[in-house]
Amino acid sequence: MRLPIASYNPLSLRGSSAIAIPAPYSFWRMEEIGNTTPRVDSVGGRDLSASLEVDGVPGHIGNGASFPAFPTDDMLYRDGSNALSFGDVDFEWVMWFKSVNVAGNGYLAAQCDGLFNFTYALSHMMGAGDLNWSVWAADGTGTSVTLPAAAPAGTWYMVDCYHDSVGNQIGISINNGPFNSTAWIKGVKSVTNRFTIAGSAIGSPRWKGIVDAVGVFTTILTPTQRTALYNSGAGLEYYGGAWH
Repeated sequence: MRLPIASYNPLSLRGSSAIAIPAPYSFWRMEEIGNTTPRVDSVGGRDLSASLEVDGVPGHIGNGASFPAFPTDDMLYRDGSNALSFGDVDFEWVMWFKSVNVAGNGYLAAQCDGLFNFTYALSHMMGAGDLNWSVWAADGTGTSVTLPAAAPAGTWYMVDCYHDSVGNQIGISINNGPFNSTAWIKGVKSVTNRFTIAGSAIGSPRWKGIVDAVGVFTTILTPTQRTALYNSGAGLEYYGGAWH
């Protein structure tokens, strides 16, 4: 199902003509400083709680949220609400990240009950650089797409992943490059499980690195809008009702 788009904001980039990028459903700038300070949603009030040592450090745009190698339980999360569970509708996640060079496959963003019962998951093999985007239907089956060795440690990347409920497919892209996509007709289940950034299922390694400028849309962006959002590698943030 394709939901109506709430609003558009004109944006002029480096002398180009105005480009309309939709207002996101939620957006976290990650500007906050303090280990357990909640990260504020500049759009929908869906703030993320912070556990243990989620540091505020220089990010890609201003500050970012840092998940150090130790302790192991640092993450951002939202509990007790299905506000970040979408079901069989269009949704698209866009975020900037830079990992540290440690072994393990961690979850950049995921919704999971902690026992590997996922709704959707964006995972990153921190050493090898593989990126994987997966979704699961109400019957427990799922599908995924992978970008092998696309994001080695130590560099900033913008990852973009979507579920297209009308075109019946999912896809993932990095740095405004071509999408790896696959057909998927079963939709995505809607549940009230915990949403996490740099969290994990029980027994899985935590993702380690810095995350910045995280947004989710309830529409599928056009190639022109994605190019504007990438902004020649500089990125953009949403606050005050506009893109900056």
